[in-house]
Amino acid sequence: MDAYQFANIGYVIADVDSNVLDILRQKANSLKQNFTSGVDYNKNLAGNIENEFDLSDIKTQCEPFILNACKFYKDNYPAYKPQLVRQS
Repeated sequence: MDAYQFANIGYVIADVDSNVLDILRQKANSLKQNFTSGVDYNKNLAGNIENEFDLSDIKTQCEPFILNACKFYKDNYPAYKPQLVRQS
């Protein structure tokens, strides 16, 4: 049996661009008003949440922010490798 120790991989705190936040709020409000207006996504996800929806229709507006946050994370927390601390 081997034991590994992982380094703290950190996290990023970022302000969501107001345009992206507006798009997310509009989508959430639209779905709250009428759940049948959304594309059901429950069958594709694990868990037991009553209403889960496909948001691919707002992907193009949100993706640049998400990719930028991912790049920032990657630049500031380069890939880490677990260190073997004990080997049997």
